[in-house]
Amino acid sequence: MVPVLPDGWRMRDRSRSEADALGLLGFAQSSGTGLDVVWLSPEPRTEHLRSMDELIDAATARCSAA
Repeated sequence: MVPVLPDGWRMRDRSRSEADALGLLGFAQSSGTGLDVVWLSPEPRTEHLRSMDELIDAATARCSAA
């Protein structure tokens, strides 16, 4: 996870090179009730998570699935 805004992060699969577009998992931003996430890989979708721990778990699962 790389900070891209004061309250936002870009998520990458570190097993892929920085130049590999398939390694970009998505973006997350803090909201009043948790985190709003836009997933780009392995399939596009949005999700609302309650905590940073949930975000890390979800990103890790997506890395494993890719």
